[in-house]
Amino acid sequence: MFTFLVVVTVLLFVALILVAGMIPNKHALQADVISTQRIATAFLLVSTILLLVVAFDWLLGITIGLFVVLFYGTLSKTTWVAGQSAKLSKRIEPAVRRAIKKYPKVWRVFRVITPSALQYHVETRHEFTELIKDTHVLTTQEKSTVLHALAFNTVVVGDVMTPKKQIATIQDDEFLGPLVLDELHGLGHSRLPVIHTDVNKIIGIVSLEDLLSLDSKNSVTAAEAMHRTVLKVKETDALSAVLPKILQTRHHMAIVVDDEKQTVGLITVNDILGALLGYPVTQ
Repeated sequence: MFTFLVVVTVLLFVALILVAGMIPNKHALQADVISTQRIATAFLLVSTILLLVVAFDWLLGITIGLFVVLFYGTLSKTTWVAGQSAKLSKRIEPAVRRAIKKYPKVWRVFRVITPSALQYHVETRHEFTELIKDTHVLTTQEKSTVLHALAFNTVVVGDVMTPKKQIATIQDDEFLGPLVLDELHGLGHSRLPVIHTDVNKIIGIVSLEDLLSLDSKNSVTAAEAMHRTVLKVKETDALSAVLPKILQTRHHMAIVVDDEKQTVGLITVNDILGALLGYPVTQ
């Protein structure tokens, strides 16, 4: 029995210093997670001291317990313990946060530290992202918008472009008229790339606005009505770098090409804004 009590006491003490060494991540539920940690630490500390008293009697048990109280905090800050506590926190904290979200009223009863008592010093993008995910201040749509904005620098053209097979085009020698206007309306596009023989040879862009301003009495081809400047980008280009180019050159779309200058897709300013805001932007 004595051996069993000693083993359990040692295990509780190890759990005590590991839990005490955990450093909760910065997020909206940090106060409740810290409260949970402090309650768990207090429970483990009291349990360890009680088992020491039972195993070693009052005098020796209280003496050893005094050393536990004085030094468990110091031990929890040692390099090895800190590393193990970080691993433990990575496994346990997500489950604690889910429980807090599911039963907020229960956790409010046991809260020993209020959110207002914490000073948030967000130092990394990950910490800011976690803070946004857990906050109750923003709506779901607002969270989505902010999170997409935070991830914007990591999104590349290939993530949001229209693939080559789905690009709607118009031949350079095709005459513009009511049928072309109807086709544009049907596609929901305000602009079409103008091609010469195939999609790998995009030579210009024709816009719905230009078509509406044409003299209906004079038939013109797409080549005659198109804008001849075509902005070309690569799949691996970051959207954060492509957007300024589109705005500066006053283009509304860019053709995506590979290293051999072959067309692989198309991207519009609306695609980029959709990636930035987190929802599709109508053309």
